[in-house]
Amino acid sequence: MSVMTKLYKCYNRSPLWLKNSIGILYNTVPDKYRYGLAFHNIVNHLEDTEFLSKQVIEQLQTLNFLNIVNHAYNTVPYYKKTFDLYGLDIRTIKDLRDAKKIPFLTKDTVRENLQYMLSGNVKSEKLKYITTGGTSGKPFGLYIDPENDLVEWAYITNLWSRIGYTSKSLRFVLRGKVFENMKKGIPWQYDSIKRELSVSIFDMNETNMQLYTELINKYKPEFFHGYMSAVHLLCKYIENNNIKIQCKIKGVFAASENVYPHQVEYVENVLNTRVFSFYGHSERLILAGECEYSR
Repeated sequence: MSVMTKLYKCYNRSPLWLKNSIGILYNTVPDKYRYGLAFHNIVNHLEDTEFLSKQVIEQLQTLNFLNIVNHAYNTVPYYKKTFDLYGLDIRTIKDLRDAKKIPFLTKDTVRENLQYMLSGNVKSEKLKYITTGGTSGKPFGLYIDPENDLVEWAYITNLWSRIGYTSKSLRFVLRGKVFENMKKGIPWQYDSIKRELSVSIFDMNETNMQLYTELINKYKPEFFHGYMSAVHLLCKYIENNNIKIQCKIKGVFAASENVYPHQVEYVENVLNTRVFSFYGHSERLILAGECEYSR
C-alpha cells in the first residue's frame, strides 16, 4: 500500500496548518515513493506503450481482457455461477469480439449480488465502498480497491503532462467540493500536498471573484482545473473589470460537466491559453481526455 493511501485518512482528519506542514515535507519525496507501486507501475506502463503501433496495442488489450475474464471466473462467485448457468466456457473466449458472449450486467444485478461480486483474492475489509453521482436517478454503490484512486491519478497526470503538468505544478481549482476553510466563512484554501489552491464556487459574487483574482496573482498557478461553467463565469469577471492576470496559465483542465464551444472560445481568449476537457467516473474504470493534438 502506498504512502499516500496509508496516510490519507489521518491527513484528512488533521487541522489545515498541520496538513500544509506535512505537505512541505511530503513534496520532497520522489513521486515513485510518494504515490506507491500501483502509481509507479501505471506510469511506466503508459510511457512504455504510448507510441506502440495499433496492432500491438490491440494485442495488449486482448491480453488484458482475457486476464480479466479469467480473474472473474476463477475468483468472483457471481461470475463463476453466472458463466456456469449460461454454459459459458471461458476457453471459448479468445478476443474482444467474444465479449458479446458474456451476459449483460445491470445496476440492479450488482445491488442484489454485491457481496458475491467481491473477488476471493481480496480481503473485503481492505476495499472502499463508494457511490456514483446518481445521474441516472438513483445513486449506485460498489466496492473498489483504494489503490484505484492512485491508478486513476496516474492516468490523469500522464494526460496532463503532455502540456507541461508535473507533480510540482500548482492548480487553481474551481470545483463543487466543501473544504475546511469554508466552515469558517473563508472561500478559499491551499492544499500543499495536492498542490491545489481551491476556491468556493457556491457563492461566486463580485467580492469573492475579486479575491480569487488576487489569489491567482499572488500564488501564480500554472493551470486552472474545475467546472467549465465556473471558469467561464470568473473569466467574464476578469474581462469586464479589466483585470490583468500576472502569470502565464499553461492550460485549463475542464472536468465533471458538459463543456460548450462558446465557453471554450471565451475562456481561451481571456486567459490566452488552451482548454483541455477530460472525464472519468466514480468507479475509476474509464477516463478520456483531450491532448495537445485535439481540435
